[in-house]
Amino acid sequence: MGFRLPECQPYRRNIISELLKKVAKAALLTIVPILIQAFVERYLADEERWENEGSDSDQEAE
Repeated sequence: MGFRLPECQPYRRNIISELLKKVAKAALLTIVPILIQAFVERYLADEERWENEGSDSDQEAE
C-alpha cells in the first residue's frame, strides 16, 4: 500500500503563486517602512550626538 500525492492542476498552481505574491508584497509593504523608520531614527540620533559634541568643544575653546 503506497502513499500517492495528488497531482497539482495548473490552475491551482497559479492560485498558489498569486497568493504567495500577495503575501510577499504585503510583507514588504509592512517591513520596509519599519526598517526605514528605524534607520532614520538611528541616523538622526547619531547626528544629534555629533552636533552636541561639536558644541561642547566650541564651549571649551572659549
